[in-house]
Amino acid sequence: MVNLTVFSNLTTQYHDIRSGIFEISLPIGTIDNRFSLRFSNAALGVNDFDINKEITVKFTNSNNTITITNVTLDATVQTVDLYNILGQSIRTWEVKNADQKKIQIPVNNLSTGTYIVKVHTTKGDLSTKIIID
Repeated sequence: MVNLTVFSNLTTQYHDIRSGIFEISLPIGTIDNRFSLRFSNAALGVNDFDINKEITVKFTNSNNTITITNVTLDATVQTVDLYNILGQSIRTWEVKNADQKKIQIPVNNLSTGTYIVKVHTTKGDLSTKIIID
């Protein structure tokens, strides 16, 4: 993700325009070189998000359900993909409107075997292997 800020050459302050409204009073007329846009790569920041600690994926054979637990408010699970061990797409579910604390996806009519669950979030992706008995 790229951070976008406005830099004031007059006050030498940065304002994150993605996090909220930026208001300023300016005199009438043309103002050249007062502000500049600054871009930075969020991957270089110190607030790294460890998706593996915040989101867990489990499969329960007794009720054939994939359960995704999201304990963070920083990421929203958008979609969930299921692949077989050969990498072929089996199913996709859109879950962005589901209860993010405990997403339950029923999985029926699948053969016994190993599958990959890929969880797409607003902060990145997570892949987990599950075994269906």
